[in-house]
Amino acid sequence: MNKKIRYVCACANGLFKVRGSRFEVQTSSLDFYPRLNSYYHPGQERAAKVHELFGKIAPRYDLMNDLQSFGLHRYWKRRLVRLAAPMPGLRALDVCCGTGDLALALARGGAEVVGVDFSERMLEVAKSKVQSPKSVQSPKSKVQSPEPQAQRQTAEVRGQRTEDRGQRSEDRDQRSEDAESTAAAFPSRFTFHASRSAFHVSRASPPTFMQADAQSLPFPENTFDIVTVGYGLRNLERWEAGLSEMQRVAKPGARLLVLDFGKPDNALWRWIYFRYLALFIPVLGRVFCGDAAAYAYILESLKHFPAQRGIEEKMQDLGLTNVKTINILGGIMGINFGLKRA
Repeated sequence: MNKKIRYVCACANGLFKVRGSRFEVQTSSLDFYPRLNSYYHPGQERAAKVHELFGKIAPRYDLMNDLQSFGLHRYWKRRLVRLAAPMPGLRALDVCCGTGDLALALARGGAEVVGVDFSERMLEVAKSKVQSPKSVQSPKSKVQSPEPQAQRQTAEVRGQRTEDRGQRSEDRDQRSEDAESTAAAFPSRFTFHASRSAFHVSRASPPTFMQADAQSLPFPENTFDIVTVGYGLRNLERWEAGLSEMQRVAKPGARLLVLDFGKPDNALWRWIYFRYLALFIPVLGRVFCGDAAAYAYILESLKHFPAQRGIEEKMQDLGLTNVKTINILGGIMGINFGLKRA
């Protein structure tokens, strides 16, 4: 812990100075983190470096998302899922699925979901999130209790617990039946909420996760009704190829959605946002992942990415209709939406 504190203090010492009664940013020190960054390599080395990066941060990826966004990334992902409007009977593909947050959310809507990513470590985390039935069998103890009275009391307590669990199970079944009857009686806008809870009781199919290259998806044309990507296009060697592949595998009329870091139009707000990415995020990466460069990569990759405006133009070039851009928090995040022409 002392090393982490010394690291933060050293960073602060290099980035700030006191002049009289004023506390000023040393703008010349803003290049400190880019020099640490060994993961951004444009060209043919890009894929290998990004693969190394995500393999390293996979165990702490979700924690870092919560810390750097103050938990807001969950709201942004829910907003994308609402726009995707998953429902039973639809097939959805989540490209660059990472640890599976979006894929799981789409599955809760009732859609049949496939999540693809090229990082094995990220997929391992995603697969661990898929709910699996818990075994109800308990191993038999080979140790005999020396006190029969205590053994009988233990058996009685276990029996009571079993009865309690059975009663709770019956209550859950009854609530599930009530939810289904309520969903049938009310308009379709209530169906989404019913299907979300349905996934938790294992009535909706969990996502299927598989390793694949987003720039060359292993699916035929016109396969999916919904195609999403969250924080993934920016990491591709050729992000345009990734978006083209999403359009190729989408059915006519399918919804395509992209969520990623954005570039605010307001110059002052962009400056503040980029300073946050340059100064604060790498410190979090160093403290919680042991690697500042892994999270300095975010700003470096964003500088070379056209963000929401470029994605909007590419969607239009691909012939998508109803193309829209939703700026979140003044444009620090962006959601791009488009429909494949029927």
